[in-house]
Amino acid sequence: MKVLSKRSSFTMVKPYKACRVKLQTYQAFKQHLKQHFDDTTDHFFAVLGMDFYEREIIIKEILANFKSARIVYIDALESNFATLRSELESGDLFSEKKVVVLKSIEKASKTFIKDLSAYCEVASTYSLILDGEKLEKSFYDKVTKRLVALDLTKEKPWDRKARIISWLGFFVKRDGKQLSPDLADHLYESSEKQLSIMIQELNKLICYTKGSENITLADFKEISSSQAQEKLWNLSEGLVFQNNKKCFEEAVCKKLDAQTFHQLLAQLRYHLQIAAKIQALKQSGDTAMLSHFPRLLPKTFDKYERALTSMPQDYATNALMSLFDAEAKAKSISVDENVLFLELITKMHTRATAGR
Repeated sequence: MKVLSKRSSFTMVKPYKACRVKLQTYQAFKQHLKQHFDDTTDHFFAVLGMDFYEREIIIKEILANFKSARIVYIDALESNFATLRSELESGDLFSEKKVVVLKSIEKASKTFIKDLSAYCEVASTYSLILDGEKLEKSFYDKVTKRLVALDLTKEKPWDRKARIISWLGFFVKRDGKQLSPDLADHLYESSEKQLSIMIQELNKLICYTKGSENITLADFKEISSSQAQEKLWNLSEGLVFQNNKKCFEEAVCKKLDAQTFHQLLAQLRYHLQIAAKIQALKQSGDTAMLSHFPRLLPKTFDKYERALTSMPQDYATNALMSLFDAEAKAKSISVDENVLFLELITKMHTRATAGR
């Protein structure tokens, strides 16, 4: 009697038979994906570069090509090769394909790398993405098949600038806006060339330019030179986090005009939507919550998570409902914006402190 392997009870997929490919530009990598990616085969990728935030974006782009696959994240620093191999060789009850993302590959032990390279050279029916700052030369020497590596560690400065600026344009386009070329260039040059800082600035600008389709350098200069706008952003953040009594007292006493009222609502909605998603993911038991927030810096995500720890599990969702109610009232009936704002922040405070 033939004994079925653990994986044979699931739909088998064809191994990807290409030879090793090492690319050093994002455009070349995108072109390779477009020409060679086949969802019916297994794939083996490596995404290497010094910026964690940039690697996350590229890995999400790769994963988007896998239809209906279950994604498993393993940290090379906190795990071992046996755990990785078990995930690679086991099937999944709910998906025909599983993709394993091995993070922090540069922190893996020499034994881990040795076992992994030996395995990858022989085995072929698995889908794996290596994520890290660099990959040992010994790994490249050993693994001569299947691997498609994007190595951005030696990317030319002009190639990186073009890549980042194209990402910035795509980022604001998702909010129905266009980014002026002079602002994109200014953001790149004035933010220490860190994408996470650029995205943080764009998040503010998207809220600030709520009624406009274009985001320009003039908008950036106006918001950057205005301490009032910065205070407004900090106020909305403090009201959502509910971790600053002085902030709540300031909001109660604040007199708003219509424009400031709607800017505050947009900023509150931005913070609350992130908070609601974090609370929902936490309730579902998701262990890789940060991967769902490509726009957020890890330290910003941590700030949200810490603030929500002491709040009811449905705080953000209920606060959003109160905000939507305030927006509806502002559009349909003649009520002073200050009355609506006071009503909203009182409801938010009540929901945040319920059960304490």
